[in-house]
This record gives sequence, structure tokens and C-alpha cells, in this order.
Amino acid sequence: MYPSKKMTAAVLKARKELQRNPESEPETLGNLQQQFLRTLPRSVPPGLGDELFAWAWPRTLDQNRNDLLGDLCDLFSMDYDEQADPLTPDDWAYISDIVSDFDQDLELSLLQYIMIRVVDHGALD
Repeated sequence: MYPSKKMTAAVLKARKELQRNPESEPETLGNLQQQFLRTLPRSVPPGLGDELFAWAWPRTLDQNRNDLLGDLCDLFSMDYDEQADPLTPDDWAYISDIVSDFDQDLELSLLQYIMIRVVDHGALD
């Protein structure tokens, strides 16, 4: 199973819980963030995972993009779905910026994998 499928299921569960019980937001989001961090490969620095989550969660809610966290997991697992290509130009611009901020902390193979896709999507500054 793709990491994205697990994350999408977790996002849908969290959204349902937040609708049912808004007071559970800190715990629900904390659990979802921990699952996101566990789903990312171990080679992804924790600070990068935290920043990705903080950027992606509002977009998940505001733009109804339940797959966004999962798509990021697939990308950072070097298993991005090129055919579906679910990330937007704005997503790629952010990914370019954040990966550049963490480039010294990323494994070279992962950095190359992501930056090739950034360039392919015209998001390199």
C-alpha cells in the first residue's frame, strides 16, 4: 500500500473526529502529525516533516485536499505518482523552497529525486 493511502485514511478519520468533537483538535492534530512523521522515511529530518505538516494541513482543510499529506509522503518516499501528478504549481514552489532550506540535511538521492521533479514542474527559483 502506498504511504499516501494510509495518510488519506488518517486525514479522513481526523476530519470526521474534528467535525464530531471540535474540542479534540489539539489531540487529533497531534496524533495526525505524529502519523505523518512516522509515514515519512526516516531519512527526512524531523524539522522538515514538521514544516511540511504545518504548511499542508491548512490546505487540506481550506482546499478540501484530503490527499495532500499522503502525496507528500509519496514524494519523500521517492514514490511520487507521476501519472496522476496531484501536486499543484504552488505546491511545487513551496517544496522547492523548503527542500532548499533543508538541502544539507537530506540524503543526496532524495534531494536529487525531489529536485528533478521540481525542475520538471518549472518551480525552481
